[in-house]
Amino acid sequence: MKVIFNEIKKIFNWKMCVVLLMGTLLIYQMVTEFDIKVFPNGSGDTASYNITVKMVEDYGNEMDEEEFVDFQRIHEEKINEADKFLSNNEDFNKYEIYSYEDYIKQRGAKGDTPDEDFEKMYWDNLLSKDGDIFWELQSMNGDVDRYKSRDAYLELLSSDYSKSKFNGDAKARLAEISENKEYNSIFPRYVFDNYIRLIKGVAVSIIIGIAFMLTPLFIKDKRDKVEYIQYSSKIGRGLFKSKLIAGFISAMIIATVEIIIYSILYSTNNTSMFFKSNINSIFNYQFWFSMTFIQYIILTVACVYILSIITAFISMFVSRKVSSYVVGIGVQVPIVFILGQLTVRLLLNNLTFIYDPKYLTFGVYIFLIGIVVTIIYKASKKEEIRDIFI
Repeated sequence: MKVIFNEIKKIFNWKMCVVLLMGTLLIYQMVTEFDIKVFPNGSGDTASYNITVKMVEDYGNEMDEEEFVDFQRIHEEKINEADKFLSNNEDFNKYEIYSYEDYIKQRGAKGDTPDEDFEKMYWDNLLSKDGDIFWELQSMNGDVDRYKSRDAYLELLSSDYSKSKFNGDAKARLAEISENKEYNSIFPRYVFDNYIRLIKGVAVSIIIGIAFMLTPLFIKDKRDKVEYIQYSSKIGRGLFKSKLIAGFISAMIIATVEIIIYSILYSTNNTSMFFKSNINSIFNYQFWFSMTFIQYIILTVACVYILSIITAFISMFVSRKVSSYVVGIGVQVPIVFILGQLTVRLLLNNLTFIYDPKYLTFGVYIFLIGIVVTIIYKASKKEEIRDIFI
């Protein structure tokens, strides 16, 4: 245990830690800072956020038919409020807009033939304090339409997937979502998208950090000619496994510290009211499995740990094979790039999405784990018979 502890101390030497910290801060500023500091993003998302939070407060994490009737009542009250505002607004009255219905018709007409004066007046009003009502109605209009047409929407998806040889089971899953009323969940898509962008950025940051910290693990011993002493004793030959354990623990430390820090930062987005909402909401995407948002968060965090372990053992294998840090970095760059792309495009981006084959993502995880187990097993066996003159 003392050997493992000493190896961990070597990994976390102050110079490497400083570079790791600087790199992590750089990735934060480039990738994840926006999704933490700018949420909700813009007037539209802010209005949607306020409305959905109020929905959860009023109806809980699901909205049934009776509660939807009440939501429609509130929607009508908002329309009446907009009617009152528009009927006495000279800017809109100049364009013969006296009600919200006129506003919708005129806005659609002007969308085909943009009028510079109208657009300026339109945005001046929309971005004013009184313009909040229009952002709220825009969001509520979409919510009402989606809720009313939820069965038709799933039937349309079901029709599309029934033609796909890859997603033959999707039709049955969509029918299950409809039968179990999972789509009644109050869970907006922009909250999910925000979290997915964030967790992908966190995963990439952790992958790069682990690869950087563990690449020198065996290279230093080669540089200092420690191998000649190591393979001349039974205890020395066991150092390989001790280093693997030290590298594994170090990777878990890096991943855990970053996850804790980002969890604290993410808490400032105030999305905890949606934690108990089913992610298969009509206001979100559909998934192969029924789970709440907090369960999905736990699943993605578990996947980040798996990616951390995969990165750690690949990095240590590379470190064992190369002779210098420069060569190690050269080998690691394409590996980290591939892992990063897989993470961003598939391993976290499409996790359990119904748009992909049911077990595709899990299959890729199993494949990567299999590769890591194989190379580490063979490397361990080779270490047992390795000769110092080789």
